[in-house]
Amino acid sequence: MRLVSGMDVLWRGAGSSQVGSDPRCAVVLEGLSGAEQQLIEALAGSPSRQDLRRRGAASGVSSARVDRLVELLTRAGVVTEPPSVDGRTAHGGSPSLRPAGDGTTGDAQWRERAGLAGAAGLAGAAGIAGAAGAVDALASAVVGVTGLGRTGALTAAGLAAAGVGTLLLSDPSPVLSTDVLPYRSTDVGRPRESRVAEDLRSAAPLLRFGAPAGTWPDLVVVTTSRVSDPPLLRRLTQEDVPHLVVVVGELATTVGPLVVPGRGPCARCLDLARARSERAWPAVATQLRVLPEQAEPYTQASWAAGTAVRAALELLRAPGGRPALTGASVELDLDGAELRREWPVHPDCGCTGPEPTRGSGVTG
Repeated sequence: MRLVSGMDVLWRGAGSSQVGSDPRCAVVLEGLSGAEQQLIEALAGSPSRQDLRRRGAASGVSSARVDRLVELLTRAGVVTEPPSVDGRTAHGGSPSLRPAGDGTTGDAQWRERAGLAGAAGLAGAAGIAGAAGAVDALASAVVGVTGLGRTGALTAAGLAAAGVGTLLLSDPSPVLSTDVLPYRSTDVGRPRESRVAEDLRSAAPLLRFGAPAGTWPDLVVVTTSRVSDPPLLRRLTQEDVPHLVVVVGELATTVGPLVVPGRGPCARCLDLARARSERAWPAVATQLRVLPEQAEPYTQASWAAGTAVRAALELLRAPGGRPALTGASVELDLDGAELRREWPVHPDCGCTGPEPTRGSGVTG
């Protein structure tokens, strides 16, 4: 048996474990013993039913109890396994199962994640070079792009194509096999930021990848997997640097909010709001931040990158305005429809307090 692709087992507290993090599909098992929580965590290794029973017997969990846990998770759709060979119906104890978050459930037919095979460059040279020369208003802009998986790499290419003059790329992690398209298959294992820079430099020779010491970006696009990066986002807010939050989740990628410090909610406002409605969120989020990256479906990544580029250009072309994603986020649901959410400033955050004081700047 195995977990549905992209789902993770998370510890919420003593006696409570969670599978998945998106409230539309995540489920919580409560009333568990410590040994039972360890059994749930073992599902990440795709054990057989017999493997789980043996593990259970070694730690004092009966086979009936193991079968009951598997039954609950299978019925919830987060675990799949081949039909039982002996055809017996499992019976066991009574751990309780409930949806995580606000009680909503995801689509009954969840799509499992799959990478797209193939190899191609990040962008066509003619397309990028032509666009770069056509938009003089953006030539002096400095934009940071942090996190260069599929979504981040496509975002960087889109910004270059739009004519942004300077990109500060940040992601030394290696290219993964699931990053192929926009990366090439021969890029796997090489640093992402250097590969993106090489491809964009060859396509747009006038594009810059560094800035003088003390230069602050006009915007930073921060793309992360599962949850946001609080330390980085807090620093950007404190230093008065506008930034766009992009989070690649289990079922969808969320773009926004676009944080213009002092003018609307920040990423911490969203975390505080979720912690208020979901008591275990701080513990769950801490675990999500250290898990490996998830594969990004190409259609989802290309939509998110296009949305991020549009939001960035809206800010760069009208710095004093109020972009559409200020205080809002959008995501693409399983049916291909955009879902927009509005976010208020959280009263406990303080992000719209006194004007921040900038430090020594950011360099590329």
